[in-house]
Amino acid sequence: MKVTQTVYLYAVPDYFDPAKVRYSAFSIKDMGQDYTLVGSTEVTFDVPEVPNGVALAIDVIDRKKLDALELFHKTTRELNERLSKLQALTNEPITQYFEDSSVRLREEIHGVTRNLNGEVI
Repeated sequence: MKVTQTVYLYAVPDYFDPAKVRYSAFSIKDMGQDYTLVGSTEVTFDVPEVPNGVALAIDVIDRKKLDALELFHKTTRELNERLSKLQALTNEPITQYFEDSSVRLREEIHGVTRNLNGEVI
């Protein structure tokens, strides 16, 4: 299937070096104050047949789920590495950390304040 669309080319100052100009193409005619319209052209693309929008929407959501899962695993790995390094310094098992955090959280909720020596104020 062939799809023809008008594409607009804009010039915009480079974000990192305003003395330089970069160019971007969009399908929108008015991009706002920062963009200067340079020209437009009709572009024809060969695109695969999509039976319906639902299949496309499902594919988009599946890709977003995979991206979110990848980010979750990456963040979890980084946090576990940081936690392991901290535990190596203090020699505390992780259960003690969570128990202490849980106590601190309960005390914060109920308005209990401790000084640097751990005594209730």
